[in-house]
This record gives sequence, C-alpha cells and structure tokens, in this order.
Amino acid sequence: MLMLNGPLLAVNATLYAYLFTTGDPLGLASALKPIGIDLDAARQATTGLDLALAILVQGFNWALGLNAAHELLHRTDQPFYITLSRWISALGGDPWFSIHHPAIHHRYLGLPSDPGTPMRGMSLYRFYPSVYVGNIAAGARFEHERLRRRGVSLWSLENRFLNGWLLVAVFVAFFYLIAGLKGVAAYAVGAALGRFFLAATDYVQHYGVLRVEGEPLEPRLSWDVYHMGTNAVLYSIGRHSDHHAYPRRACGDLQTRGDSPKHQHGYLVMIALALAPPLYKKMMQPKLDAWDRTFATDADLAYMRDHGIPCASR
Repeated sequence: MLMLNGPLLAVNATLYAYLFTTGDPLGLASALKPIGIDLDAARQATTGLDLALAILVQGFNWALGLNAAHELLHRTDQPFYITLSRWISALGGDPWFSIHHPAIHHRYLGLPSDPGTPMRGMSLYRFYPSVYVGNIAAGARFEHERLRRRGVSLWSLENRFLNGWLLVAVFVAFFYLIAGLKGVAAYAVGAALGRFFLAATDYVQHYGVLRVEGEPLEPRLSWDVYHMGTNAVLYSIGRHSDHHAYPRRACGDLQTRGDSPKHQHGYLVMIALALAPPLYKKMMQPKLDAWDRTFATDADLAYMRDHGIPCASR
C-alpha cells in the first residue's frame, strides 16, 4: 500500500489538473476515449461547485498522501522510500517535511521550540500558519547548521532545503503545462488544504501537552487513538505515543500503551470538532485537567503557572 501511493497520487494529480483545462496536452483525453471514458464531455458537464468540491477532496487526498509520506520517511534503512516520501511531500506542499519532522518535531516535542506542539487555547486556524511557517524556518536553520558543520556550501546540491524548492517547481511546471495559471492555482490551493489537514492531525495529537527543558520525551506527550477506522486509514498513526517512542518501528508493529492520554474518538472526528474552536476547547478542558493531574510533572505545573498557562491543581 505504501508503494502504491506514489503512482496512484501521480494519476490522481494528472486527472485533477485536467479538470482545469479544455485542452489535451498529454494526449490523455484521446487515449481514454476508445475505452469509453470521455474526459471532454465530463469537463463540459463540470460546474463551479463541482470544481470547488474537487479542490476540497483533492486536499484530503494529498493529506492522506502526506500521511503515507510520513510512514515512508521513517523507513530510514531504505533510501528509495525516503526519496518517494520527499516527492509525495512536495506534491502536498511540504517538501521540507523530511527535514523538520525527524530533526525538530521528534526531538523537541512538547517544548516551546517545537512548532508542532500546539499551546493550550490555540485554535486550529492559528496553529496552521504557525506550524507551517515555523517548521519551514526550523528546517532551514537545521539544514544550514548541518551543512556548516560539514563545511559544505549552502548552494550545494546537498542542501535539502533548496532541493525542496526544486521539487515544488517540478509540480508547478507540470500543472502549468496542463492547465496554465488555473492549474498552478489549483495545485497551490489543493496543497494548502492538504497541509491544513495534516496540521489538523498534528493539532489533535499533541494539543495542550508540554514538558520543560531536560525532561525526557515520554508517551504522555501524545494523545493516542485506538479507533479501528483511524488506524486503518492512517497507517496506525493513532498509536502515536509508541511511534514517538520508537520512530523507526513500522506502522504494523506499533503497540497500544497504557501510559499515554487517549482520545475517545478517531482523529477524523477530532479534526471535525477542532474546526469549531469553542466546541473543541470546551471538550478538551476536562481532558487537559486530567492530564495535569495524571501526567504533568511538578516542573511542568510550575512552568505553566509562571507563564500564565491555565492548569489544574492537584
């Protein structure tokens, strides 16, 4: 299934781009007509509402692709998987995922320096630009320091941050070839939505947890979900605390844990709730109070009080 994500997303992206043009630059419409698929007729029957819904669904498709890219990224013993992960991530608007995810999120989870750990009271809509820009900036700094330590020029082809822009340029050129500026806009909006859905997953996985500098990265910092639908669709990512404990463990080998906080609903339901910030905040407050009493250390509680972060008393 992981390997299929690459070719399936390529076909999916091509058909998506064809929605926004009346031409046939790749000869696809001509090739499909003999087998009974009339792309021209389909495009003529497509309304503005159809296109809007297609963009929304495409964002969701690319979010699922980004989740697969996440699993591929952690197969560090297989370079081809890492390369495939980067291409899928670039299609979803984040070719730098392979830099900032392992180097920043997995190292600094729960600390203020991790853009992927949403603070208490922060809405999903505020978290999305914060995590996207913050991760890109952190990834650029990390890559800068990595190359500096090796004595390699920032303008080298070894610079994965610059290479990420090249990957995005490939997809921009592809969509422009098929559908011109409309295609580029469709790609940009679809990728932004895909990254939004991925950010929403990060949001519900780590909302409101924290640790202070010097404390170990523990299962208490991830909200787990043992819902069959979530883990079937998202490669067992609901066993998130075990993933952070053992990042190289394949999705099928991730374990349920008794030492992590839990969501009673699947991630997709939690994301839907997070779209209404007052509702999400109200639902999460009792869970955060329980987290403070059960999982927070004395140092965590002292940090929250010193920084004006609402927390429960023991």
